Amino acid sequence: MDDRLFDLTVMQPAEPHLVIDYGTACTQAVVVWPGGAWEPLTFDGALELSSAVHTAGDDGQVVGAAAWRHAATVADGFVPSPLAVLDGPDSGAVTVPGGIKVPVADLAVATLRHVGAVAAARVGGPITDVRMVVPAGWGPRRRTWLRQVALRAGLGQPRLVEAPVAAAQRWLAGGMHLPVGALLLICDLGAGCEATVLRRGPAGFEVLSTLADPQAGTAAIDDHLLTTLTSPDGAAAADGARWATAAALRTARESLTHQAAVTVPMPASAPTLVVHAHLVEEAAAPVLTQAGDLAARAVAAADLTVGQLTGVYLIGGAAVMPAAAPAIGAQLGAVPQVVTQPGFAAVLGAADTTTPAGTQPGAAAGPAGVQMPPLRRMGSVLIAGVASLALFAQMLFTADFEGGTRRDPHWILVTWGELTLATTVALVGALSAASWLGTALAHAQPHLPAPGRAGEVAVVRAAGGITLAVLTGLAIAALYAVAAAAYLGLWLSLSLRWAVLPLLPVTAVLAAMAWTLRDRQQALNEVDAVLAFPASSIVFTTTGMLLVVVWWSVYLPPALSSIQPVLRILGGVLVGIGIACTLARSLPLRGVLAVFLAVFCVAVAGAGHRTLALTGGPGILALLYTGAVTVWAVYRLWQLTRLPVTAHAR
Repeated sequence: MDDRLFDLTVMQPAEPHLVIDYGTACTQAVVVWPGGAWEPLTFDGALELSSAVHTAGDDGQVVGAAAWRHAATVADGFVPSPLAVLDGPDSGAVTVPGGIKVPVADLAVATLRHVGAVAAARVGGPITDVRMVVPAGWGPRRRTWLRQVALRAGLGQPRLVEAPVAAAQRWLAGGMHLPVGALLLICDLGAGCEATVLRRGPAGFEVLSTLADPQAGTAAIDDHLLTTLTSPDGAAAADGARWATAAALRTARESLTHQAAVTVPMPASAPTLVVHAHLVEEAAAPVLTQAGDLAARAVAAADLTVGQLTGVYLIGGAAVMPAAAPAIGAQLGAVPQVVTQPGFAAVLGAADTTTPAGTQPGAAAGPAGVQMPPLRRMGSVLIAGVASLALFAQMLFTADFEGGTRRDPHWILVTWGELTLATTVALVGALSAASWLGTALAHAQPHLPAPGRAGEVAVVRAAGGITLAVLTGLAIAALYAVAAAAYLGLWLSLSLRWAVLPLLPVTAVLAAMAWTLRDRQQALNEVDAVLAFPASSIVFTTTGMLLVVVWWSVYLPPALSSIQPVLRILGGVLVGIGIACTLARSLPLRGVLAVFLAVFCVAVAGAGHRTLALTGGPGILALLYTGAVTVWAVYRLWQLTRLPVTAHAR
């Protein structure tokens, strides 16, 4: 497998998997449960495990916080960062008391074995599916080393996922608009700093350049604080006072992210220190400047400029430092955006999930761990529903029976274009609810697919949701046709011609979309983002059509007759803007299209004669909008075929 491409295989529905980020300073891990919900592992009550290992004493190798406690009494044999030793000149080995050299791999095995034990205790048994986060700059030798370490730790052969690629993939799955060709700069700020430039290609994210600097992160900041705030004698003490002070100062630095000052107890007879945020900022300034310079060099190494980047993002545990983003931005020329949960961005991306266990901000919780779509999607559904009913009601109540009655019409004038637009908007609203419909399908048939893999549930929900949305839209169109025929006393075939026939092209495209997804294990939130229809299109078009129909069908009092032509012009302009919102996403392109389409729609709105309502302005405008929706659907189908598949079908 090529680790430079993001390719994750989803395990059996009944089997959780483990994701580990073994870092220079600390190790993070999450368990991903069937259904996609994730849960961070805790170590002594903390969400991360120190990567430190103590190799001396009666207890043998001790990891995490216990290693730091041992170091306070026995300094010999303490390794605060095994990966830093791996980068050192001593061939990846440390010397323990007695002059024995211990390979760094043995230290890493101890840490990963402890993580595996905690995960097994949490899920009630060993986990065989393990994924591990690696820096983008790691080559084949380092990756092979980590696989061997994981195998010795009892974790099997893990799949390796590059940290920046994993983070970017998570943002894409979460709905961030990243078109093919988008360029991202991701700065991973932790104990060191790694700056990576990514390009989104048709099959995933590609690393264009990556640079790392172990002296551009919190390790250098902590060393500077330790040197500044302790005496040379204390720093060289063999009784472990230096490590106790280092641990206290590291905790103080992390606390100062949210506080102005903290008290730091010092070992032995040294006075207690009060460390304030300004002191940490002074210590961090040259380090963060170095990180910013690293980011700028990474962009230059990709033969790009900052202006060509789609976005600049800051991840890693140290990204929460208030001074981090501004300092890096000052060197780079663009302030990076600190993402949500920056410390977990990579590990959650490698987990191929965006759903925390028991919670999902902005979404409804579903039973059995099934992820529900965002509640904000219901806003689009509500707007479409109200607009569709308003159009249908106006069509019925503005019908002119020319002296007859509904039971005995002599000659009837109906703006059938409103019926077409009402059914089109209803179909769009149903499509906006496709994720909800697919989730309802998953709830109604929790046993499907079986046997299979967890990712197939997302396939059923996406393809099934689109299918249900199309059927729902056609059912609403048929109901409108029946109601209109019954109310107006006309043949059903006439109302069906305007309610259902114009929808056939767009429903054919949507059916192809569902057929395309049947064999693709695509993340549901990726599909949901693609299906997001612009609510502005519905609002502008509906308002414009209502105004045009008032001009066509409603006789205003003589006092208001002067505004009659204004209604046609304003209505045509709004319909043109609505069609432009359907066809384009970028504001400049929308503006250009809106000008052209507004002029065209104003002319069309007045076309024909009122007695020829079947071929008049409202009918033409409605067919134009339905055609625009069809073009939108064709483009979205193309987008779905270009999305990187998150897991291959069986």
